[in-house]
Amino acid sequence: MSLEEIKKIYWDTCPVDWGGTIVALANPEAIYHHPATAKNGTRPFSTVKCYAPNQPEWTLWFDASTHLLEQIQYNALEATSLKSKHLFLSDFSSIDGVLLPKKFELRIGGVTLTKLTVSLFEPLEKLDAKMFTEPPSLR
Repeated sequence: MSLEEIKKIYWDTCPVDWGGTIVALANPEAIYHHPATAKNGTRPFSTVKCYAPNQPEWTLWFDASTHLLEQIQYNALEATSLKSKHLFLSDFSSIDGVLLPKKFELRIGGVTLTKLTVSLFEPLEKLDAKMFTEPPSLR
């Protein structure tokens, strides 16, 4: 497997681990563009398209009234074809003053692949910034 293929797999897992997506998008080189409004049914959302360096475009969907990130949409390779992927975040709870989603649903090509519910958050005493650094082998 080539380094480029490994990079695609590594970054394709980021939206499944939504925290990894947020960390990747915090990169000062990330590009944000095309803020817009959209509806999911009757619910209004604010959307923004963004790229982490050398990665596919993600569309982030924020609830227009709560401003919470509720959906991450992107296209990525699945086997040998490009698939539309959506990660839905819901049931937010305040953990140490930070609103975190407790429910996750991953849809690929419109089909629900995974539904997860987090029953317990155990924040670490102190996070080491090195935990969020891309491994040198993937650079």
